[in-house]
Amino acid sequence: MTGKGYVVEMGSWKKVGFPDSAITRGIGSCLGIAILNKDEKIGYLGHFIGYPEEEVEFIADLAIKEAGNPGKLEVIVAGNMPVSLEGEDIWINIEFGNRAEIDYNAWLRRMLRERGIKNLFEYLLVYPVNFSYEMEVDTEKLLVDVREEHYEEN
Repeated sequence: MTGKGYVVEMGSWKKVGFPDSAITRGIGSCLGIAILNKDEKIGYLGHFIGYPEEEVEFIADLAIKEAGNPGKLEVIVAGNMPVSLEGEDIWINIEFGNRAEIDYNAWLRRMLRERGIKNLFEYLLVYPVNFSYEMEVDTEKLLVDVREEHYEEN
C-alpha cells in the first residue's frame, strides 16, 4: 500500500497520517523539524525560516496532545542555524558586530526536553556549510529520513 506524498515548502508545515508521507528540501540556514508518532502512525514536518519559536512550540504541543504522552514521539531537528559552544545559551554574531543573541539550538533542545521529549535526534550544524538537508517523514514505513543535499560554492 502506498500513500500520498506531500511537499512541505519553506515557511510551512504539514501533518500526515497513515499511509502518507511528507518531504521538504533545502533546509540550509533554516530549521527542519519532524515528529513521528509510531503508535498512531502520524507524522509532522515543518520547514521554517529564522527563529520560529511559536511555530515549533505549536507543532510540538499539538503532537504531544494528540499522542497523550511525549514519550511516544520521535523528534528530529535539522538545520545549519548559528550555534554556540555546547551548553552555552549566548553566541556572538560576528557578521552583525558584537550583538549577543540567544542560541536558538540551545533553546530548541531545552524547550523540547521541558515538554518531556526524550527521543530527540539532532542534525544541527554551524552555519555556513556547503550543503543543506532534505527531511522526509513516512507514516507507512514509520521512519524519518534526513539526507544531505550537497552543492557547489560559487
